[in-house]
Parts: sequence; C-alpha cells; structure tokens
Amino acid sequence: LPAAKALQIIDALTLAEKAEEDPFLPLMLWWATEEKLSTEPEVTRAWILSKAAWDAPVFGREILPRVGRMCMQERSPEALNFAAQLLARSGDEATRQALLGGFEDGLRGEAMKDVPEALKGAVRALFVDAVPDGKMISVAMRLGVGERTPDALEALRTGRLEGADRRDVLQMLAEAREPKAFPLLVAMLNDGPSEDDRAAAIAGLQHYNTPEAADALVASVPKLNAATGDKALGVLVSRKES
Repeated sequence: LPAAKALQIIDALTLAEKAEEDPFLPLMLWWATEEKLSTEPEVTRAWILSKAAWDAPVFGREILPRVGRMCMQERSPEALNFAAQLLARSGDEATRQALLGGFEDGLRGEAMKDVPEALKGAVRALFVDAVPDGKMISVAMRLGVGERTPDALEALRTGRLEGADRRDVLQMLAEAREPKAFPLLVAMLNDGPSEDDRAAAIAGLQHYNTPEAADALVASVPKLNAATGDKALGVLVSRKES
C-alpha cells in the first residue's frame, strides 16, 4: 500500500481500544511504520509530526521510541533534523522520556559527530526548566550538547544514573580524563554491583596514567574474578611509565 493509505490504517489501529494489550499488534504497527519511514520518509515523517494521538499508548510506548532510535541509528541530516522536530513536538514528560529512551538506545556506546544545530538546540532546551535526569544527560553528552560534565558528575554522585547509563557516562568522562570522575571509577571498581561495572571501571581507569590509578588496579586484582582480573592486569602491563 502507498503511505497515504497505509498510514490511515496505522492511525486507526493505534487508537483502537485496548490495542496496547494485544500481544502482536504493537510490534506489527511499528514494522509497518518502519517500512514507510524507509520507503516514503517525507510523507511518513509529516504524518508522525501531525499525528493528534501522540499520547495513545501504542504510539507513545511502542512506535515513538523506535522512531527516535531509528533517527539516531540512521544519522543522516534529514533524520537528525526530524529527531529535533520530534523532541520539540513531545509535550508531556512521559512522551519526552519515551523519545529520549529511543535516542539513547540508538546512541548507545558512542558519541555522535556533526550533530545539526537544530537537534542540539532541542536537547539544550530540555535543561532550561527541568532537573537533569539520566536520559537527558546521557543523550546530551553523546550529542556533544554544551558542557554537561557538572550535571553528569552530580547525577553520578546522587545515583540518578544507573546500570549501562552510569557505565557509559563514566567512560565518556574517563576518555576526557576528567579528574572528578577518577574517585567514582575507583568506587565502581571496588564496590560495583556487577562484573560489568568492574570491567567498565577498569576500562575507564586505563585513561588515567597516574600512580593512583595503578595502585587502585593492583589492589583490586585479588578481589576480582579471573576474567575481570585479567583485564586489570592487561591494563597494568600496557601502561606507559608516568
């Protein structure tokens, strides 16, 4: 079906009563939307931006986050400017969080270069009236929006960043050799709740070519499992003399 017909059907089904409770319909609606975004992007993007039922559960929970993720993965100027329009269009907190979650999934593990100013501006605007949360900080740092290091450090200290978000943001700070991230990395190495946390701390500490970093790695080895301990030893033996 051409997009004009297909999107009318998707529109009606997203608003169907209890559509979100169907075990198959939400994902099928996303697949149909994804196909039209790939084959007829201009028409489909215009439909998404003009859609009245953004707060319909199926659209807000299932389709919109995946659209955001697709924009970040595609990374074309058109997709990134569309992402800026989506962010400006998202009115309530739940919708904004769903969209930021999609952005975060699409950006996971790396920072982006050549970000359009429209997208930077839309992300920057989030920080004007809101207390920065984990998704905001993670997305902003990966998009290179402003100087978010103080926000990131505060979120790390207060526990607003957890799990993979905490590890990723600490890694970005470590790559920048941020001095205030060093004690947080040591704490995660010693007290992190998982082996993933401890391995991430080791990866971060390799950016600090200091005696303190070497001491922290040496002290941790007896407390680590074999695989993680080997990573710590590998960092130690590869260090340049400080």
